[in-house]
Amino acid sequence: MIVLKNSEKYSVFKLKNRKGETLILKISNRQTKFINREINYIKKLKKNWLFYKNKIPKISSHGVFSNGINKGKKYYHQKYIAGQTLTQLIHNKKNKSKKIEKLFKFFLKECIPQLRNETNVKKSNLLEDYKELFFKENKKLNNKNLISNLLKKKHLLINNKSYLNISYCLRTIFKSKKFLKIKQGEFFLSNNSHCNFHGGNIIFPNQNQKNFKIIDPDSSWKVNDPFFSLARLIYTFPHDTMEYDQYFLISKNFSKAAKNETISFNVRLNWTKSIEKKYDYIFRDFYFNLNSNYLRKLLTKEEYIRFNLTMILCFLRGINTNYEPKVTFLNNNSNHFLNKGIFLYLFFLPYLNNLTKYFNEK
Repeated sequence: MIVLKNSEKYSVFKLKNRKGETLILKISNRQTKFINREINYIKKLKKNWLFYKNKIPKISSHGVFSNGINKGKKYYHQKYIAGQTLTQLIHNKKNKSKKIEKLFKFFLKECIPQLRNETNVKKSNLLEDYKELFFKENKKLNNKNLISNLLKKKHLLINNKSYLNISYCLRTIFKSKKFLKIKQGEFFLSNNSHCNFHGGNIIFPNQNQKNFKIIDPDSSWKVNDPFFSLARLIYTFPHDTMEYDQYFLISKNFSKAAKNETISFNVRLNWTKSIEKKYDYIFRDFYFNLNSNYLRKLLTKEEYIRFNLTMILCFLRGINTNYEPKVTFLNNNSNHFLNKGIFLYLFFLPYLNNLTKYFNEK
């Protein structure tokens, strides 16, 4: 049995059963309601959508351990898919950027028609319900000490450039004509969408682009825009950088007490040049070239607005989920440190400022 992942939430193993079949064993290390919800959600996706029936590996069994070290814990077995994830393909030195981009673009073209079909929530106050998703996540940020201190500032200085803070950008976006145009479209929310296409969940068996599989849907959303799945895919770059600790932050503000002084950070990435170049090649345009990136060409104007809104929601959720109450100082240097939530915040803000300008364009 091989350990694939171990956290306070779940333990994931690769093993063979008595028939010699290779399976994934996922064990919940918290309340059983969470893994029950996940099991039911996977079954619901596979039942309701032919696309996910073919793309999500089947759950072969589930239950509760009756004895042993995991006694009382809920688990399920799922078919193991041999192959590399999109993230692993990026990290593989043998793979060139253009080869990975080809797989990436094929995946987008296959998935977008499916996401268009997943809208199924029909409500008269749809737009207000949608805005509430953002406000809930933003409110959670204010309850986190390190983040709430940053939110009090109108501007933050990141790599020597000033950026307007989150709440000011959100106000502008939600008042914009582009946002209000969503009202004129069709119903666009779903209570049964994957919502988790990040690079670690997309598997290409033998790098066969047509036979890709998708694992680990996010069952925590009662309702969301299906384009959130795409947001999670584009979020792969900051997510992987944060997850693998391939960054560090620099700030002198820890030793300064001046209340009115602008808080300043420098963000540095630690990826090797070849890996960072591949991430940059595939994902950069989605953050800094909002008018002519690849998704802009594949989506309608309204869909592209929806996609970028889900990117905001994705980052807010990511900052909340990965928040750490303490910073880790490097080499006894009070200026250099690690903190996952702050890193995502600082990665997010330049994109959010670009997006605010985009929403204000005619």
